[in-house]
Amino acid sequence: MTYQGSGSFKPSARAWQVYRQKCKLCGRVCYGEYCKPCEYTLFQIDHIIQLYLQGTPPENMDDAIAEFDRIYYSNMSLRVFYNSACEAVHYALLSPSSPFELVEPNFSSIPQPKVISILEESGIISKQGEELYAGEMLKKLIRLRLSGLALSSEELLKQLRIVYAVLTLRMTKTLLQHEEFIPQIVVGIFRVVSIHIMQHMDSENIPKEIPQSSWNNGFKGMNAREVGHIEWDLLGMTPNTSPRIFADYNPDREQFVSKDCMIYYYEYIRDRIRERERERQRQVQ
Repeated sequence: MTYQGSGSFKPSARAWQVYRQKCKLCGRVCYGEYCKPCEYTLFQIDHIIQLYLQGTPPENMDDAIAEFDRIYYSNMSLRVFYNSACEAVHYALLSPSSPFELVEPNFSSIPQPKVISILEESGIISKQGEELYAGEMLKKLIRLRLSGLALSSEELLKQLRIVYAVLTLRMTKTLLQHEEFIPQIVVGIFRVVSIHIMQHMDSENIPKEIPQSSWNNGFKGMNAREVGHIEWDLLGMTPNTSPRIFADYNPDREQFVSKDCMIYYYEYIRDRIRERERERQRQVQ
């Protein structure tokens, strides 16, 4: 510590070094467990899960959350978790109380018991002896979102996307807790959103255009080929995909152009972050 006069002390450079560490998710230098973009990323994941399981989401939120339904698509190694969750939804929707056998975990380099364990911990399935059933979280989502809808209805397709999105985030949270299979694709997408929100925290409106620099920053440190595939998928440039989150890309301005429904999401999450920060300040005082 160095003396500054008037009875105050200023921490020396060496003292500050004590508090610097690497973010657990992205490796950036930070002064806590997570850097701000990753902290806001985890906040988004937790808030969406809580909102759709315990609360009543704003109606405008549904369109945005549905955009996150296939963000595991690019990751071949971790896609088994998503595919297995979708398979469980299929069985639970058609026969809610019957046991079922998941086939997807047999077609992955990740051991089948590990896949089952992650799904069970996430509340997507439950085990009774050797038999598998729909888990409590999955049953609740089906009850809240899918009950009474005809299989051929447009509303069912929309609600299914929302269910898949919430399951994706719940599995992501479980995987992050284990720190064994870090779903960087999911984290990267939400980190891009976090960075965009941070850049407009004090703006009246958050623009739909996200600069290429924010995208690169969100996926910093990730394999360039994998990031390229994510970009193709979200822009609907991969076979059997349609645009997610983004409606277009402006090559002249080097900007991703968000779908209109995402503007509401950006501003909603920003407002929740502001509320949390104000609450923290009140607690400190």
